[in-house]
Amino acid sequence: MVDVATLARRTCVVIPALNESLRIREVVEGALAECPNVLVIDDGSDDGTSERIADLPITLLRHEQRQGKGASLREGFAEALRRGFDGVLTMDGDGQHLAEDIPRLLDAAARHPGALIIGCIADARTSSATGASRGPAGSASPTPRAASAITRPRRARWATYRAKISCSKPRC
Repeated sequence: MVDVATLARRTCVVIPALNESLRIREVVEGALAECPNVLVIDDGSDDGTSERIADLPITLLRHEQRQGKGASLREGFAEALRRGFDGVLTMDGDGQHLAEDIPRLLDAAARHPGALIIGCIADARTSSATGASRGPAGSASPTPRAASAITRPRRARWATYRAKISCSKPRC
């Protein structure tokens, strides 16, 4: 099993952002503290989002015109593939995803090679739907039959791809 530190070096954090100048620096610095490879796609912001993070050791791509979050994510995945990363972890630029959850997601990816790891907002309705079981202190842990679903109460959704990233069509 690969360790989390090694996995972090082989993973790219992709952050699409649109007009997030108030929070983007905090989000990116948090991601950098957990993973050295951060790619931000600024989707045509007009509030100085790119300027707030221009001095950080990241890859910054910018759309001159808004293309939407989906286009930003597709471009981020394609760039990660082009750069040879083994995995992608996505965060939103508005701060709703916590960088402190990155090691937990990478740990799940290390324990379940080839699985799609998804963290999502959990409540009584979604916990059983994802196949997650409650562990100590209300944390959630994957069940053997649903090892790709990781949930944590009151946290937003994330995804990391631990298998080879593939993008064979214009729309991944």
